[in-house]
Amino acid sequence: MASRAGQRGYVGDAMPYGATKAALVNLTKSIARSFAQDGVTAIAIAPGWIRTNMAEEFIATHGKAAAVADIPIGEMAAPSDVAELVAFALRPSQASLNGTTLDFNGGSYIR
Repeated sequence: MASRAGQRGYVGDAMPYGATKAALVNLTKSIARSFAQDGVTAIAIAPGWIRTNMAEEFIATHGKAAAVADIPIGEMAAPSDVAELVAFALRPSQASLNGTTLDFNGGSYIR
């Protein structure tokens, strides 16, 4: 599980978080290239804000409007939404996703 932070970069105290998620994206690509012949499929999923306890803490402090200000769809995804994407991506029929990073952020980061 990567993060939007690894794709777009973060500032201040969140820089180490973004750097580790970027490293995870690179590791996913390396695993995909190195072990596909062994039947290993590596996929990174890079969510933005997901309505978790961490998001709820941010909302309690800063308000929902601040939390969704840079999400064009205006809402955070639920953890169950991420689970649906994971279940789809890990189907054996999706082996061609090998090495892919799937962005899941409501349009807050588009590459």
